[in-house]
Amino acid sequence: RRIYEHHAPLMRFLATLGIPLPHVFHTTAEFVLNNQLRRVFKDENLDLQRICALLDAARSEKISLDEAGLGYALEQTIGRLMEQLRADPSNLPLLQKLEAVAELVRTLPFTVNLWKAQKVYYQVLQTTCPELRGRAARDREAQAWVSHFTSLGEKLYVRVPSH
Repeated sequence: RRIYEHHAPLMRFLATLGIPLPHVFHTTAEFVLNNQLRRVFKDENLDLQRICALLDAARSEKISLDEAGLGYALEQTIGRLMEQLRADPSNLPLLQKLEAVAELVRTLPFTVNLWKAQKVYYQVLQTTCPELRGRAARDREAQAWVSHFTSLGEKLYVRVPSH
């Protein structure tokens, strides 16, 4: 990691000039960036700015990503967050975080299996959503929840009924 951090500016400079990185730099960068992304994806805080910065670095340095490993790590974290939502469906900050993560997933250069997240989403849609939709007309917090929940469903590719 120290080798990568020390030589990262040089690697970016060479990449902007279109000069291929020396093999040792490329291999080091590939290992470090994939490892850092995996760590960030496993963390339930999911620092979206850090993820975007790492992905930008990988793109600019033409680094191959461990698509299967990174996709699996993020799938597991999203699954844990969705289970938290199932346990506490009225948690608006968690819902907003999941919405942001689902938006990020749509921009990734690899696929993330969302089946488990979609399953939990559908369960919350069937159990909690009807009550909050009923309160949305008179309760601003319920209205915000319904709006974010609907947006999350769209980003998870789940068709959400409009009623």
